[in-house]
This record gives sequence, C-alpha cells and structure tokens, in this order.
Amino acid sequence: MKHISLLALIVIFLSSSLWAQQFRGGLKLGVTTTQVAGDTYAGFNKAGINGGAFVNLGLGHQLAAQLELAYFMKGSRYNDQPDLPDFKQYLLRLNYIEMPVLLQYELSGFVFEAGVSFDFLLSRFEEKDYLQVSQNDWRKMTLNSVFGMMYSMSEKWMLSFRTVNSITSVRKNAVPGNVKRYGSKFGEFNDALLLSVYYIL
Repeated sequence: MKHISLLALIVIFLSSSLWAQQFRGGLKLGVTTTQVAGDTYAGFNKAGINGGAFVNLGLGHQLAAQLELAYFMKGSRYNDQPDLPDFKQYLLRLNYIEMPVLLQYELSGFVFEAGVSFDFLLSRFEEKDYLQVSQNDWRKMTLNSVFGMMYSMSEKWMLSFRTVNSITSVRKNAVPGNVKRYGSKFGEFNDALLLSVYYIL
C-alpha cells in the first residue's frame, strides 16, 4: 500500500503542478481480455475492465511522454465443457494498480506508443474445478511491456488499442506447464488486450 500511495501522490503532483508547462491530462476507461501464458489454459477468455487517469507531455517533433495510473483486472478462465471426457474448470482473478510509462509518436491522426508498465497486486482469487486454491506465491509487483495505437476521434476523445505482456513471472515459484519468456526461468505471464477510450480534460 505504501508503493501505491506514493504513486498516487506522484500522479496528483504531476497533474496539478505541471499544467503551467503545457501538460494535458484526462481519464481513461476500457475493456480487457486476458490470459496467463504458462498455466496450460490457452486463450484470451478472461474479461475485465481497465480505468484510471493519465498525464501527457509533448516533447516536440510529434513525440510525447505519457504517465498513467489505473485499475487493471487480469487473469485466466477455462469453463468446463460437458461434451469433453476430461472435466476441467479454472478461474483466476488478479486485480492490479497499474502504472504505464510510455513514449508516443503521432502520425496522421494516429498515435503509436511503446513503453513499460508496473503492476502492483491488490487482490487475487484462484479456483480449480470449483474448489478455491489457497496457495499464495503471487508476486506483489510485476513488470510489463506495452505496445499500442491510438486514434484521435475529436479534440477531446481518443480510441486506444493496446497489448500488455508480462516481462517478469506473476508467480514466485515455477510449476509444471510453465513457459519461458525474456530469460532462462520458467514462469507464468499475464497477457492482455485492451480497447479503451480516453477523455482529455
């Protein structure tokens, strides 16, 4: 909670004191579809929401930097299928406070962006075959890569599509079925697709 409070203070400070330097900011709200690579349940089957605030600074020559603070629902879902002989059900809810740090490039009404985001775990719920799983080996903070594209619909509204993928494993311990990513260690990694609207204040 100390980390989250510090991040909130940083965003509030930036959004209140930097207006004099031509900063702009606003609100964002979107829907997400997510999966966890390495949990053996493939597919972007877990729906959720993503919403928060952002501040943006133009750097000249069509470049800008953007900082966001948002609530982000991630996880994994696999519904049991009665037609299949191997009964399986799985549900994982991971709720985060997310802080993306992005570099943006504007071209012909489109904004292309790339950067990293830091996720701070607020809560989690895991269920397998309708029985709650009690293990508590989830990382409190994870690092992600962020790539996206935004389209300016008007002076105040923008539409965004973004992909967010874990660089570090969301679990501390490796289990059977895990995969490798960005290194030699096995783990489980959040993958998310986001469709969002941004409102510029």
